[in-house]
Amino acid sequence: MISRLIPFVVPSEFEALRAVGDVQRYGALLKNVSTGQIVGHVQETGAFQSLLSSAVGSGPVGSVVNAAVGGASIVQNEQIKGKIDAMQSMMGNMQSLQIGTMLTSVAGLGVTVASTMVILNRMKKLEDTLGRMEDKLDAFQNLSRDLQLKTTLQKIETQLERLSEVPARKDAEPIVKDAEAALHDGFNALHAGTLSVVAQVKIDDDLLRSLLEGLAVSGGAQVQSLLWLDEKEAARARAARQAEKLQELAFRMPQDVLGTRLAGGAESAQNISNAASELRLRTASMPSLAQRLSDIDVHGRAYLDTAQQEGRQPLLILPAA
Repeated sequence: MISRLIPFVVPSEFEALRAVGDVQRYGALLKNVSTGQIVGHVQETGAFQSLLSSAVGSGPVGSVVNAAVGGASIVQNEQIKGKIDAMQSMMGNMQSLQIGTMLTSVAGLGVTVASTMVILNRMKKLEDTLGRMEDKLDAFQNLSRDLQLKTTLQKIETQLERLSEVPARKDAEPIVKDAEAALHDGFNALHAGTLSVVAQVKIDDDLLRSLLEGLAVSGGAQVQSLLWLDEKEAARARAARQAEKLQELAFRMPQDVLGTRLAGGAESAQNISNAASELRLRTASMPSLAQRLSDIDVHGRAYLDTAQQEGRQPLLILPAA
């Protein structure tokens, strides 16, 4: 049941209501193709997470991401294709929402509504991946130690564990505030580490994918925490700074250069660049959403709860006006 306190519409209703011409998705924003005007904000829901989990099994996002950026043709898998088709049918004629891209994105769509335990599971998988790489690659072991990547992931994991306890805590707000601050530190440390990795003559494909997902997890959890606290202006400013850092990273890892440095060559470079671009666009969408919530005086926690509790529609749209 979609809350009427928040003016969400389902995509098919939005398609019927809008008279603004063709729209295109940019991250979590829907824009008028002709004017560039924002006409809506797309938000994943609890139903989206359920579909995603049932499509890819025990690795809700990470396994799709690893296969997608590794060049596997995910949508050709009949089970996942069926999930995509079912989701697309709920979108009406809004083909521009690019459902397949959403399922293979490290970023998600809108504010992450994955449960803290799901997010924590993703982080544990990243830590395991780095541990396996350290065991088999001496060069990576030295780089990882110098950049303290594993230590950073462990610190982020600790904060996610604390956030997972919030529903049972009487002192929840101080816990969320402390965790958000630590996640900010973790995001910045991962960003600095990723800049160092992409400067290497040879770049390990799995390492770069893992770092991008680490940025997605830590960055998304920060914005989610700030909205939970109803710190909408802080969420807007934080997401804007994250987007600037991701733009800096994009300048340091142009696709043609990545193609010469990654073991997977041009194909791997294209897939990783696409994943990084989707993450950057999703992050750059968040300031506009935070401003919209302020304009209509919606509490951030109410917005999150509504999206998380929606069990039928995988995506909702918050019209821009």
